[in-house]
Amino acid sequence: MIEKHIVLEDIDPVIFYGVNNVNMKMIQALYPKLKIVARGNVIKVLGDEEEMCAFEENILALEKHCAQYNSLKEEVILDIVKGRSPQIENTGDTIVFSVTGKPIVPRSENQLKLVQEYEKNDMLFAIGPAGSGKTYTAIALAVRSLKNKEIKKIILSRPAVEAGEKLGFLPGDMKDKISFNTIDTSTTGVKTVIYTGVDSAGNKSEVQLQVEVTFSGERIVNTGLSKTGCPYVWGSTGPNSFDCSGFTQWVYRQNGIYIPRTSSEQKAAAKKAIKASQKEFTKELADLADVYVNDAFGTAHRTHASTALMAEYFSPENKMFGYLMGKEVAAVDKVMKEMVRPFTAIMGGSKVSSKIDIIENLLTKVDNLIIAGGMTYTFTKALGGKIGNSICEDDKLDLALELINKAKANHVNLVLAVDAKIADDFSNDANTDFCDVDKIPDGWEGMDIGPKSEALFADVIKKSKTILWNGPTGVFEFDNFTSGSRAVAEAIVEATKNGAFSLVGGGDSVACVNKFGLADKVSYVSTGGGALLEAIEGKTLPGIAAIQG
Repeated sequence: MIEKHIVLEDIDPVIFYGVNNVNMKMIQALYPKLKIVARGNVIKVLGDEEEMCAFEENILALEKHCAQYNSLKEEVILDIVKGRSPQIENTGDTIVFSVTGKPIVPRSENQLKLVQEYEKNDMLFAIGPAGSGKTYTAIALAVRSLKNKEIKKIILSRPAVEAGEKLGFLPGDMKDKISFNTIDTSTTGVKTVIYTGVDSAGNKSEVQLQVEVTFSGERIVNTGLSKTGCPYVWGSTGPNSFDCSGFTQWVYRQNGIYIPRTSSEQKAAAKKAIKASQKEFTKELADLADVYVNDAFGTAHRTHASTALMAEYFSPENKMFGYLMGKEVAAVDKVMKEMVRPFTAIMGGSKVSSKIDIIENLLTKVDNLIIAGGMTYTFTKALGGKIGNSICEDDKLDLALELINKAKANHVNLVLAVDAKIADDFSNDANTDFCDVDKIPDGWEGMDIGPKSEALFADVIKKSKTILWNGPTGVFEFDNFTSGSRAVAEAIVEATKNGAFSLVGGGDSVACVNKFGLADKVSYVSTGGGALLEAIEGKTLPGIAAIQG
């Protein structure tokens, strides 16, 4: 087994990893024999040397693709890992790709000529009317050179200007430099717009651009043109100055059309529109079936057409849970409604803030609440302990104390770690030691619970008859810091053998029992994710309520 660190350079990790790490999850699935941990721009990999070499080669190929196109799609990942050449769309005269992956291309014959001459010359002067794309093309070329490491720095010798200010080097304001012919909007289709520029000698020149008109409304266009030259003022809605959204709203309002301007107005309008269309879509879906079966517990906390709203169109006898959904609901009910005491919950995770609602609800139901993971150090510091460089929410110290007092008031046995396995770096191969959890030296951080805490937690768990586990005790992704989570898992297994009902839920906890080969030795492993967490918070899940009434 070897460990490698791969540093991603010159690319945005967010693009590479994908939304909600969807790309990394896919890569992990394609390399099941490797342990992959991505943090920041560093990918840490642990596994077989031969498998590691193939992985590294493909990661570099994916990085190169991402750097070139500012995009990394699932089909590209699959093609590269499988040894196939990814299908790339014909990009023609693409200069560079934007941060969204959109190709930046020359939009006119002269812009194309500028790109061609750039390849042949060390210095170029582009002279033309305002709006003809000189800056647009020049900056695209500069960014491409920077991405290709042909240059080290881009220097913009003058600031970009807002509409209404002096535009460009040549004299005159926007009104002097740009005049629009009235666009024929009597019909839709491609129309010609003429930009008239004025050079330093007062000579006029014209540039023709093609614009697609998709809204037939001559009055709309001409209303907008009537305000050409008005100054840009942020937040202004007219009529003598505007910002962008204010101008758009004003133009349409003059023609009897109201467009929401503020984000809250837009959100409310969007919700109203979506609600109406969703209702229609829901009815269309419901008309396709005689019986409605919901087997998607993972989305039961969302009020979507297919997860909750459809059920309204079916009678009680014609709507029901699928087998998986039924098992998930039964498991949650056994823990939250039908628990046999003593009831113990083990809550891990790095932040108190992300688990506050869950903890507060559990404090009204459990006999024992074990706090583990990164939350340990927020509670420890709140109690006056020294935690070194351990993760901590300094703004949640008062909240931690409140939760401690609530536990006392509810006669809940709140169990905190008493010792920790510490490291001098966030790494599997860091130097390690053990110490009291409230005496961690500077430069060191808590990475897992220590042996005293393992024994303490296990003793509480083994005496329990109902057990809920959400979140590991430490950085279990690193093999050197798995001992605490393994001890908890093994204690849960023993309690289960002795008749306790045990529910393991949450991505990391599920990963733990799978990693240790213990998933089949607990009562139930939930794949519900967010739905499970909301159920533990005590919330009503729309997907469940739609069936049960």
